[in-house]
Amino acid sequence: MDEERLEEVKKELAEKGLEIYPSGFVTKSLITCNFCRGAEDAGVEIAQKLNRMIAGIPMPSPLKIGYAGCALGTSEPLAFAELFVTGVDAEQMMNIVQRLVAYFQANGKNKEKFIKFIGRISIEELRNAVSS
Repeated sequence: MDEERLEEVKKELAEKGLEIYPSGFVTKSLITCNFCRGAEDAGVEIAQKLNRMIAGIPMPSPLKIGYAGCALGTSEPLAFAELFVTGVDAEQMMNIVQRLVAYFQANGKNKEKFIKFIGRISIEELRNAVSS
């Protein structure tokens, strides 16, 4: 594709409902489950809003964030899973995710994967850092 057509193509894709995000060391677009009937109403709108908030933010290494509409967590097979926080509503959850992303962005080492970052600083330190 000719680079001079980039903006035109982006616009055409957006008109068709497709989104374009940067590649490389950024937060990736949100990975979601297919939303079963019970989670559709609560899940899809929140997932779309969260995706707009976090996709494409520069990071020390690529960061994938999954979102499921229920506790089954079917958005993607997990290499790391630990209950981080409970008893929060959608807005609080989005604020926590934003703070997690910002904390990793500020404190992660270049090319350090998020799982290694948590191992280095501890899950408790991360909870404390994003709870304030």
